[in-house]
Amino acid sequence: MELSLIVVNWNARELLKKCLRSIQKNMIQIDGEVLVVDNGSGDGSIEMVKREFPWVRLLTNKENVGFARANNQAIRVSEGRYILLLNPDAVLRRGALDKMIEHLEAHPEAGIVAPKLLNADSSLQFSCQSFPSLRTEFFHSTLLQELFPKNRIIGSYRMTNWDHNSIREVDWVSGACMMVRRETIDEVGLLDESIFMYAEDIDWCYRIKNAGWKICYLPQAKVIHYQSEIAKTNLARMLVNSYGGLYHFFRKHYGQQATMIFRWLVINGMIIRIVIRFFQYIMGYRRERTRHLVGAYGRVLVMSIFHLL
Repeated sequence: MELSLIVVNWNARELLKKCLRSIQKNMIQIDGEVLVVDNGSGDGSIEMVKREFPWVRLLTNKENVGFARANNQAIRVSEGRYILLLNPDAVLRRGALDKMIEHLEAHPEAGIVAPKLLNADSSLQFSCQSFPSLRTEFFHSTLLQELFPKNRIIGSYRMTNWDHNSIREVDWVSGACMMVRRETIDEVGLLDESIFMYAEDIDWCYRIKNAGWKICYLPQAKVIHYQSEIAKTNLARMLVNSYGGLYHFFRKHYGQQATMIFRWLVINGMIIRIVIRFFQYIMGYRRERTRHLVGAYGRVLVMSIFHLL
C-alpha cells in the first residue's frame, strides 16, 4: 500500500467532514487507506464518520488520549509505505498528496515532507521553523520577533525572513500536515507520548533530523489549515499545552540548566505580554479578545512559576 492517511479528531465534526471530503477527492489515484482516530468526541463525530464515510477505518477512544498517542495508535495498525498525519481542521488542495508522494520517491534522503499551509483567507501560515533554543525564546519573550520579523537573525526561528515559495530543507514542520516515510519511523520511533499536544512534531523532527534524514518543505503542495478558528475556542488550553510541550522538549534534549533559563524567559515574556494587554484592555482595544489573552498568559505564567509545566 502506498499511503496511510491518519486524522486524529476531538469534537471537530464539521471541520472533520470538510477534511474527509477533501481527502476523498485527493485519494482517487492513490493506493491507500484513511484512518480516523476519535479521541472521545461528544459532538456526533463518530456517527457522522460511520454514516457519511464508511470507507474510513475508524478507531475510537473513550477519552482524549492526546495527539501523539492517538496518532501512534493508528500508525501501529497502518499499512502504507508513507504515513500522512493530517489535522481535522485541514483541507487538502487538489494534487497535494500526489506532490508529496512524488517528492519522497524522488528524494530517498527525505524522511519527512510537508506542504505549504494556508489560512482560511489563503494567506501564508508559518508552518516550518528552526528548532527552539534559548536564543529564539529570547527573541520571542522580548517581542523582538514580532517587532522585526524580516530581520535575518531575529526572524530565523519562525522563518519570517523568507517568502516560503521554494522547496527547502528545514528543521521542523507542523504536525497539522506532514508525510513521513515508513522506513524513517521504523528507525527513529513513534511520536513521544509524554507530550499531550503541541511540540510533539518538533521533537519528532528533531530526532529524525539527528538520525540523518532531511525534513523538506514543499510549497507546491498546498493545504488550508483553519488553525485560528480552533484556537479561538480555548486559547488558554492551547497555550498551556504548547508551553508544556516545549518544557518537555528542553528537558529532554537540552538539559536542566537550559530548561531553567527557558523558564525564566517564558516568565518574563508572559509578564511583558500581560502588561501590554492590560493597557490595551483599559483603552478599550478588542476587550473580549484581550481579556482571553490576559487569562491565557496568566495561566502559563502561574504554571511556569510553580513548575507545573
